[in-house]
Amino acid sequence: VHSADFVDIDMNTNDVSFGDMSYRPFGNKGFGVGVDMGARYQVNYDVNVFGSVTNLGSISWKNNVSTYHSNKHMAYDGVRLQSLAELDTASLSGMLDSIQKFVEFDKSTETFKTNLGPKIVLGGSWKISDKMTANGVIDVTKVLRNFLPGVGIGMQYKVAPWVQVGGNFSYQNKRINHLGLNTTFNLGPVQLFMATDNIFTFILPQNANNLHFRTGLNLKFGRIRQRTTIRGLG
Repeated sequence: VHSADFVDIDMNTNDVSFGDMSYRPFGNKGFGVGVDMGARYQVNYDVNVFGSVTNLGSISWKNNVSTYHSNKHMAYDGVRLQSLAELDTASLSGMLDSIQKFVEFDKSTETFKTNLGPKIVLGGSWKISDKMTANGVIDVTKVLRNFLPGVGIGMQYKVAPWVQVGGNFSYQNKRINHLGLNTTFNLGPVQLFMATDNIFTFILPQNANNLHFRTGLNLKFGRIRQRTTIRGLG
């Protein structure tokens, strides 16, 4: 078990203490680098395919680090939490106290690294009309030693030449109730996008274990070639 400024166990008294558990998205507890790569290929005017590999990298932890290990062999099914509201120092102390009685941890303070969860994405889109586009995607995310698959289908509608809105329906983590929304703004050579894969987590945050929201931009290079044929006439 690795810890960085989160939990500390006194190996003499078995007392368990916790660091600051408040959420700080821009804290300085660790430093790491992640790399994302992707490409898209235009098959024809109506169809394109794409692929990407994201989250290649790791985080180094050096601030108040502790590593607890044991030579005992056992099976532990983990702890199921219905919501983040259940995660507090009292419940964690009770869990660790019970585990420690039969695990017998040894402690070291060497720095360590944790790998990011790499994701592979493959997909494509089909332009149904000048304003409507259908798309599909398959992704695989590695979490620890497990590979978690996901499948999604969606539609995008061009509201104006410079803005598109869309929605998608996906299967993730053995659940099929993921409804996402996205929007894209085309501002000359700059393309801005925002997306979430499950809008219900923002509508009902008290029932959510996590929230996903992505935003970013693409820089477009090259020359757009105009069509020389009329749709439907060859």
